Amino acid sequence: MKFRPVVNKLFLLLFSIGVLIPLFYRAYTVNSKFSNIVSCDNCFFSLVLLSDAIIFFGIFSAILFSVMVRSNLLRILFRIIPVFLAALYLVDIGIYKQFDTRLYFEDITRYGAELEPVISQALITAGGGWVFYIAGLLALVIAGFVFSGRPSATAEKVILSFVTAVFLILSLVPVRTTYIHSWAYKNFIDVNRGNTQAREYSDAYIKKLSSAYKSPTQYCSDGLGEKPNIILLVVESLSNYQSKLLTGFNDLLPNLDKLSKSNTYYSNFLANHFATNPGLAHLLTGSTLFAPADGGKVAHPFETAWGNDNTLPDLLAGYGYYSAFLTSGNLDFAKKREWLNDIGFDYVEGHDFEGYEGRSRTAFKAVSDEILFDRSVEFINELATQGKSLFLTIETVTTHQPYIHPETRERSLQKAFRYTDEKIYAFYNALQKTGFFDNGILLITSDHRSMTPVQAEEFDSYGLLAPALIPMIVVSSNSAFPSGEVATPLQQSDVLSSIMYLVSDSYCTAPNKRNLFKPDAQERMLFHRRGDLRDRINVFYGKGRGVVQLDGDETGFTWSVDIPDKLQQQFIEFINRERIQGDKRQRDAIAKGSVPYR
Repeated sequence: MKFRPVVNKLFLLLFSIGVLIPLFYRAYTVNSKFSNIVSCDNCFFSLVLLSDAIIFFGIFSAILFSVMVRSNLLRILFRIIPVFLAALYLVDIGIYKQFDTRLYFEDITRYGAELEPVISQALITAGGGWVFYIAGLLALVIAGFVFSGRPSATAEKVILSFVTAVFLILSLVPVRTTYIHSWAYKNFIDVNRGNTQAREYSDAYIKKLSSAYKSPTQYCSDGLGEKPNIILLVVESLSNYQSKLLTGFNDLLPNLDKLSKSNTYYSNFLANHFATNPGLAHLLTGSTLFAPADGGKVAHPFETAWGNDNTLPDLLAGYGYYSAFLTSGNLDFAKKREWLNDIGFDYVEGHDFEGYEGRSRTAFKAVSDEILFDRSVEFINELATQGKSLFLTIETVTTHQPYIHPETRERSLQKAFRYTDEKIYAFYNALQKTGFFDNGILLITSDHRSMTPVQAEEFDSYGLLAPALIPMIVVSSNSAFPSGEVATPLQQSDVLSSIMYLVSDSYCTAPNKRNLFKPDAQERMLFHRRGDLRDRINVFYGKGRGVVQLDGDETGFTWSVDIPDKLQQQFIEFINRERIQGDKRQRDAIAKGSVPYR
């Protein structure tokens, strides 16, 4: 057919030009976010181009080979390679835009089996049904490219050879990889290749660590022995930088700031992790670290958090508490419903609650925070007649990316957080009207800092603490609690022991735990698992700061200041022990059949 050579050239041209668009788009988006932070115009644009050149050298090499071979089968195989690489590249861009992190292969094993909620969230982020038209067009171009014939002219081969050579030369240019934001401009292969988290501990090291371990003396003291109703409100992505009271950088939380001033607020409260599910696990189990040693091989939701017999719902049940978890989000995503049941909640409710039927939805099929808070007040009133003490965890969703205002449908981080701030204060007022605070306590905190870049002013003021700082507010009429600002450093894993102090006549806890309601001056180890570099943990002790790289037997500090060598060794041994014990707990939970996967 006389049109066939034209069609062959057309699809080859469309794919070859089209595959370059994501490269320049990624360079533009990364540069837009970070150049202002470091006051260097267009620095990140060139860094992305140089870092990603090796991927595009592979793409165009495969395209070049495909136009040179005569075998139809080999030509198709060579054209599948660039399609596969381009697909991974697009997924990486999508993850970066959505979560301000990168495509980690461990996340493919963790979330890959849950395509429906992942695709649903991607469509919400992208803006709706028009995505299907783009996907259809891309599918047509890809199919035409893969199955079209070999062009007869030599011009295409010369141009492809030139482009391939350009990317080869660019890939040989050295790129700085030690910069704090290097995770953003590195290509996704280098990001994963440099991740040492998955390196396992040797049997010899595990035996050595176990034999040298001496169980620390538990810290025991009198508790308050009270039975208040307890609400733990976990606000999606709530962060210190959003508060004028906490940092002065922004004024997105005026109502929470007002509530803080009249109650108790913690100005140095740390998220132990960068993501939602581990954040919940830290709050509800008191565990300090979730970083499975085999996480880079086959990662699973809530890994190492299953089969834990030291959880708030289980412990509070012994004091007559009824434990409930309410969220507007999708509990079927990431096995959250199963995990919440596993740790002992009596009642779990999510996006599929019948009272939410017909309501407008945003991220993760969630109704608005206002509707969630109205439902929570209704739930509290329903249980008030049963005579049991209540432990209620509420998890919000409205302020999850892509930050959609539930009423106006605008996409704005600022407007989404101001909306939720307003609704939290309305929730507080509703609780007051019911008399909740006559014998009740409200703890307001976050699952993690928002997945947005740390700004220059944040890093200048707080250094390694910047990506970890989240609010913690305690609203109560109990005069025994501290009032106003508490500057003592605390972390999410301190919440469990603090609540046990409230309800117990006497209680014992690990020496590394602090009590929110009775903080002491003794220094403690604090930890934050990073989202930019998955094998790094920021650690803190008094004025000391450091970065630990997870690397099996070779786990150690890559940088530190004001942390003595002896204390560094204690940090390393603690981290390694927590990871090893977590992996054992996971294996035991699987053996008992309490984990919904293998």
